[in-house]
Amino acid sequence: MSTDERVPEPAPPEASAGQQLRQAREARGWTVALVAGRLRIRPALVEALEADDYAPFGAVAYARGQLRNYAALLGVDAATVLQGVSPPRLDEPGKLARNAPELHPGRPWLVRLGGAAVVVVLAVLGALWADANRERVPEVSEFVPPSESTVAPEPAATPVATSEPDASPVDVRSPAETATPREVPFTAADPVGQTADVAGSSAPPTDNQPALAAEPSTDAGLAELRLQTRAVSWVEVSDSGGQRLIYELVSPGRERTVRGVPPLRILLGNAPAVEVLYNGAPVALPAGEHVVRMILGSPPAAVAAPPSPQP
Repeated sequence: MSTDERVPEPAPPEASAGQQLRQAREARGWTVALVAGRLRIRPALVEALEADDYAPFGAVAYARGQLRNYAALLGVDAATVLQGVSPPRLDEPGKLARNAPELHPGRPWLVRLGGAAVVVVLAVLGALWADANRERVPEVSEFVPPSESTVAPEPAATPVATSEPDASPVDVRSPAETATPREVPFTAADPVGQTADVAGSSAPPTDNQPALAAEPSTDAGLAELRLQTRAVSWVEVSDSGGQRLIYELVSPGRERTVRGVPPLRILLGNAPAVEVLYNGAPVALPAGEHVVRMILGSPPAAVAAPPSPQP
């Protein structure tokens, strides 16, 4: 047996996601700076994708989204690229921070300070990325789920004509109104007490005097929005009057519920990690989009004022 004869090496494993993207980029003759300009991200993030290093992206869904965008830019099948992702580095959230510098275990305040700095950086990057991609974000058409009704809420039962006409209707169109008032149940009118009241009797009120009709609840004109996050996500929600109901970076595993006068204007960063329910009905978000703007609901019908009493 000749000493020059070599043992055949085993077949190399399938190329990772970063290797596939780098090979496709080099085949086109593109530079890292050119790709970064078209993806509107920093060149360091492009190099991190090609090196299969997803720690700089923080959120799992955000890293996957950048891989899809890079593959689409190069004309490569995104599903094939994602199959080359190393599960321990992307699918396990605990592995994303493996390259982070180890802080001194005896100084917990440094750990908290570092975590706060990471959250602030992610919020700034998310806002910049959302503004840069504003033109590419699809505007979701106004969506009215089955539970949303555009018909004016049914008024409370009307008592007999001799009831007092002084009760003022509640204006449900105020955009700042978010509290839920206590509903006053309607009590059937006592004909005798009603007659005495119309005749202008000066007798003092008694316990048998009928109660006023229940005023319409201000909650009838409000819409409920519930958000559940599986990863760090930027959320902006405002009502029809422009009042901000949510404007923050929501941490994973949180559930936020707000009420406001529709239509509600919503902006989601890292949308695949957010579940949206409008008046209890789930809202389908556009597939493959990571920054989503949408308008939910329609303005409530105005409540008509009661007729003026006749002299």
